[in-house]
Amino acid sequence: MSEAAIAARAVTKRFGRAAALHDIDFELARGETLAVLGANGAGKTTLLRLVAGLARPTEGTLSVFGEAATRPESRRRIGYVGHATGIYPA
Repeated sequence: MSEAAIAARAVTKRFGRAAALHDIDFELARGETLAVLGANGAGKTTLLRLVAGLARPTEGTLSVFGEAATRPESRRRIGYVGHATGIYPA
């Protein structure tokens, strides 16, 4: 089996006492896609920010092609544009 493009193992993200994500596990091979669905506040954006290396999990590990998602080498391999892009308003 080839190395996973993105792998999450027991990922938890807390903000204070509130858990935005709890014990998330998944693995994506190169070329696979993942749809992330859920209600407002379900943790979708938090998960995407973790995968993009813009935040660190409170617990667990996230890797991109075998490297920690927060490493600069991994961050260069992931593109992320959130709902608030930081671009000047029109």
